[in-house]
Amino acid sequence: MSAKRISRREMLKGLGLAAAGTALAACAPEVVKETVTVKETVIVEGEPVEVEVEKIVTATPEPAPEGPKVVKWWHGWGGRWVELGDEIAQTEQFKEFLPGVEFEPYGANSEKLLTAMAGGDPPDGYSQMDYFNFMARDANLDVTDWIETSDTLDLEDIVPARLEASKWQGVYYGVPAMEAGNRFGFVMNGRMAEEAGLDPDNPPTTWDEVYEWHLELTKFDSAGNLKIIGFDPLDAMGGHWSAYDGWMPCTSWGWDYFDEDAGEYNLDAPGLIEYLYIVTKFYDHMGPDNVSSYRQSFGRWGGSVNAEVQALQIEGYWMCGETAHEAPQVSEVLHTSWLPVPESRRGTKAQCYGGHLVCIPRESKNPEGGFRWAEFLNTDFARDWVYERLGWLNPSISWNKSVDSSVYTGLPFYVNSTFEADQLTEVEKDPLCEFGREKYHKLAEEVYRHVKTPEEATAELQQLVQNEYDRTFKM
Repeated sequence: MSAKRISRREMLKGLGLAAAGTALAACAPEVVKETVTVKETVIVEGEPVEVEVEKIVTATPEPAPEGPKVVKWWHGWGGRWVELGDEIAQTEQFKEFLPGVEFEPYGANSEKLLTAMAGGDPPDGYSQMDYFNFMARDANLDVTDWIETSDTLDLEDIVPARLEASKWQGVYYGVPAMEAGNRFGFVMNGRMAEEAGLDPDNPPTTWDEVYEWHLELTKFDSAGNLKIIGFDPLDAMGGHWSAYDGWMPCTSWGWDYFDEDAGEYNLDAPGLIEYLYIVTKFYDHMGPDNVSSYRQSFGRWGGSVNAEVQALQIEGYWMCGETAHEAPQVSEVLHTSWLPVPESRRGTKAQCYGGHLVCIPRESKNPEGGFRWAEFLNTDFARDWVYERLGWLNPSISWNKSVDSSVYTGLPFYVNSTFEADQLTEVEKDPLCEFGREKYHKLAEEVYRHVKTPEEATAELQQLVQNEYDRTFKM
């Protein structure tokens, strides 16, 4: 059963205002009654006489001034977006779009959100969490009427794949907003490549070729510890699996791992088995404990690349803008190219388009405010504001056609890959990707430590995730 729809007319009555009925009655000003003595003049036997009489008078006190309307937005990006959320809420454009609103951004995760939902006190909107899990649990508000009658959202101008990813079983449970674009590219530090005698303008296109580059770039100290990593196949988007970013092995090998209509997984696929053999090959060369120690020092995602102790990475388009702001000296030498593919698919240009939503929990205290925030993120002002500070793109077709992607080194490849890809896919609507990702990482480690074979690991992954889906959504 979907949540009750609220009409656009009701929403525009005011952010944070309750509907008519008992809520309004409870908030009505209190009427005060009081007995007072007053002097009146009366006529007695034709003569005016002044007398004192008692009267009951009523008074309605002036209502207390209305406080700010609070909009709570939770997200998974951590402290940086708490700061940015506070900053954008101080702009005149935000204040005009959401007048009188007190905006409260907060860094959280899916587990915290689920707890808040269970306790009846969720935020008014959330982003970068397990979207399809909450959609499948019927935990989000159906915003179909609001989206289709919005004066701000132009559905003809939103990338169709992002509109589709905002739905569960044909119903809108999220608003495309904040960020959207292509998820996979092969990122190279051109300076490090050239120093190793490699040509970043002629990059590897298959996983075997990536391994050859990795051997040339990886360096150890005299004690055998890793100093520089050429390529880590499980770093950044190489090892990520989410409801908004997709899953790299599926894009590289070209298979669908989840059937939304049937509720069936395909995780023990030949492509994943082959990829885990490739992962093991890289980790055999570097040493699993070596990699673990290295990651404790430099972390994953951007840290090691920005420090120029890692030369190659699988990353999404956002890296171009983020690196420009965080490590401009690295940004200057970035080269970006197509995601590597297996030898059997040599020459295939594979890409996946993903992005984020603003979803509104059903028990939100201010769902109208949450939706207004999502609409605001779809204004040109907000799109430009985010792009200038982070280099993030968004799902507007017209905006993407007009934006100057050349301001961030490497970004034009990602923008153009939408039109040049042989295989362009959207993220799969998997409600258990966070559960699956946790199991996958544990099993992948057992594989590269030679505890399990890739065949054993993928068979176990298939069983674990399918059983969890059947238990959660089919029983």
